[in-house]
Amino acid sequence: MQQKAIETFLRLFGCSHILFTQPSPTRVCGRVAWADAPEHFQEFAADTSQRPLTDDSLALAEFLHAHNLVDIDMISISRSEVLKIFSLAGHSDWTPDRLNAALDDLEEFRVHMVDNGEETDIFFLHE
Repeated sequence: MQQKAIETFLRLFGCSHILFTQPSPTRVCGRVAWADAPEHFQEFAADTSQRPLTDDSLALAEFLHAHNLVDIDMISISRSEVLKIFSLAGHSDWTPDRLNAALDDLEEFRVHMVDNGEETDIFFLHE
């Protein structure tokens, strides 16, 4: 699992500072913080065994982030609206099936929140 994919995914949640730490064969770990409170951070861990994000899901994540289409952990518009805006932005070759597959990948991806060494919550995206 690439750190770039995790970084792209975590930016969907408004994380402005991402630091990777403690590399291991089974987990990618680090901490994130937000611009309005950089001194308060959240540790995270992602399992390397989960299915990696596809290039399409990463492109869609970057688009959703750039256009502020995620509110906390929820996509703020419908799939059909995402496809319409995405198409108008120059991705007219994306079919509904291709968009659905990319969104499904994003919604299945998980990064665990870690507090005091314990997994306490999860970063995940939903509609």
